[in-house]
Amino acid sequence: MADGPLGVRNYGPSTAYPATIGLAASWDTGLAREFGASMGSDARSRGVNIMLAPAVNINRVPQNGRNFEYLSEDPYLAASMATQIVTGLQSQGVAATVKHFAANNQETERGTIDARVSERALREIYLPAFQAAVQEGHAWAVMSAYNRLNGTYCSANDWLNNKVLKGDWAFQGVLMSDWGAAHDTLGVANGGLDLEMPSGQFMNAATLKPLLASGQVTQATIDDKVRRILRLEIANGFLDRQQEIPSIPKDDPRSAAVALKIAREAIVLLKNDHNALPLGGKKLRRIAVLGPNAAGFPAGGGSGHTEPFHYVSVLDGLRKAAGTRVRIDAIPGPGPELMASLLARTSYEGPLKLEFMSGDWGNRKVIASMADLRIDHDWSERPPAPGVDVSSYWARWSGAIRVPSGGKYIFMVQNHGNVSVQLDGKNIIESWSNPSDALFAEVQLESGSRHSVAVEVRYDNQGSPAVRFAWGAAPPLLTEEQAARVRSADAVVVCAGFNLMLEGEGADRAYDLPNDQAELIRSAASLNPRTIVVINSGGVVGTADWIGRVPAVLQAWYPGQEGGRAVGEILMGSVNPSGRLPITYEKRREDSPSFGNYPGSNGRVNYAEGILVGYRWFDAKGVAPLYPFGYGLTYTTFHYDKFHVEATGDGHWAVTFDVTNNGTQAGDEVSELYVSPPVTSKASRPIRELRGFSRESLLTDQTITITIILDRHAFSYFDEAKGDWAVEPGPYTIEVGSSSRNILLGGPVSIE
Repeated sequence: MADGPLGVRNYGPSTAYPATIGLAASWDTGLAREFGASMGSDARSRGVNIMLAPAVNINRVPQNGRNFEYLSEDPYLAASMATQIVTGLQSQGVAATVKHFAANNQETERGTIDARVSERALREIYLPAFQAAVQEGHAWAVMSAYNRLNGTYCSANDWLNNKVLKGDWAFQGVLMSDWGAAHDTLGVANGGLDLEMPSGQFMNAATLKPLLASGQVTQATIDDKVRRILRLEIANGFLDRQQEIPSIPKDDPRSAAVALKIAREAIVLLKNDHNALPLGGKKLRRIAVLGPNAAGFPAGGGSGHTEPFHYVSVLDGLRKAAGTRVRIDAIPGPGPELMASLLARTSYEGPLKLEFMSGDWGNRKVIASMADLRIDHDWSERPPAPGVDVSSYWARWSGAIRVPSGGKYIFMVQNHGNVSVQLDGKNIIESWSNPSDALFAEVQLESGSRHSVAVEVRYDNQGSPAVRFAWGAAPPLLTEEQAARVRSADAVVVCAGFNLMLEGEGADRAYDLPNDQAELIRSAASLNPRTIVVINSGGVVGTADWIGRVPAVLQAWYPGQEGGRAVGEILMGSVNPSGRLPITYEKRREDSPSFGNYPGSNGRVNYAEGILVGYRWFDAKGVAPLYPFGYGLTYTTFHYDKFHVEATGDGHWAVTFDVTNNGTQAGDEVSELYVSPPVTSKASRPIRELRGFSRESLLTDQTITITIILDRHAFSYFDEAKGDWAVEPGPYTIEVGSSSRNILLGGPVSIE
């Protein structure tokens, strides 16, 4: 097995694809299938049988740490993309694992939180992507989530696993647990779990035999689990062939090309006042580039993080896209240069205690201990202590610091491995897979205050074993010299957002941009009116205190190893932006549908918004979003015309309309189809729901006729009283537009 869903993890570097929320922003189902097939090929080159991907949970909470791994706030879009990812992945002879089943919509208390969700909200919002992946994509595996659902852990939830997954959906594959998500033998054995991961702590011979003997678990239940595992192995040929294909290069240029294609289609142009983009013209001579994500590889963290063989930063991509005529002026922020400066003046209250440890996370044993004066070591040549092999080590430094004067202080760490920094016992830096660039955190400290500090590193023989840590007064956002360079540039690009330390599995992230990034944007904008912001995040970020000061904003998500090239091409205009939001961008956190019902209390979170998730909430409550679901700008314009709906006579309806590129350059348009229920509906229904879409490439002055087929399910809702889907007869409205708030065509259709 290998982690996903952004690439094949666990076996060294691999193709790092854009975050799947970015893939969803392409609204390109063909590209989703191509992505799945490409990742499947990467898996075959490494002998991987099963990919733990795709992740298809709904984006309910803006701060959810794993939003970047998911696909949308909308179940139809998520289901459409998930099905194609699974189909593409399994076309390569690799089994897909759809996760995390179900309602894993936050990382806060994810191992224990009880998600209280109505059956209607589950059936209409949170389960359709899983259902489509199983019934249409024929996924071979499903992974149960860590959380509880309506009182019962998902790994032991009889209703979820036996009634819905294996009953209603007739799933024939394997239901495995997330790592450590099983909690008791009887519950998971009878609750539908087939495979406990990563070991048989609860489902093993010693625990199951007494339950079999007492009749609490039947032999038929055990036989079914075994049959499912064997069925997966045999049907996929795992017992008949060598899974590894050595002829497929591990650093495959074909996979890199797919990663680039996704990045180009994923990036969403959110704002472009006065045609600030694309950058160009004979007068353009110098672009100043700054911000924490300009030079590195911005990515989400946790098991969804894939370390690439190589990557293209925004700086690299801009240099290539701009050519030699335009100078790209890099204005560095905290990085290796600052690390070197801080190391020269870092001090502690006495020597640090350095301990080397062995064992697992829960059973650490100190094998060597010594004093250390600073954390600045390159252990590629020699072991630091007897009995320690630095080819793979676990080290912990602990000590104390004294703050000389009050103010903002920066803490930086650099190492290839799992790393954490604690200040007064609280994590201020934590990363599962730290690249070579230094990670940092900024903290406000009082003059003369004393603090405990601990640095823990677990290095596993990949990359350099060197480890460095330093702290000191935070530098100014911009020096006078840097401010002058920003002021005199023809344009400024600020690369802002999160990274693998600040957004990833295991914890939810902040809503607003981290550290002083909002202040950096405001400062740059005050110095130069042509300031463009590029955001890296898995979803919505707070923009209220800076977005009105800049003319252009790109939502680049985490664009993968080729992402810097795609960003550079879009900024310079050689690629026309075509991404559309798979989520709603609210103006403020309080406008989010989950606000007030997140993160929960007393171990429970109520999904009080019910089916009104995302744009459904904004429509129902009359709240204007900052940027609506499905929204995205391009460098051209499109015209819609000739709307027509016709019943085909076989229980389907054909919706046709024309789209014309009436702008000045070729571009891609995403046409979205929404269905509105009868105004006389007795059931509470959303004002409109996405029920179809089409992405098309159009040359200048080209017209394309688009046809979208609707079936009866497009008009249905889940009737909890009947326990089944229902369609109310009456006049429905079909709408077509370029976002949920930009409806351009429409008309009625009568459903009997």
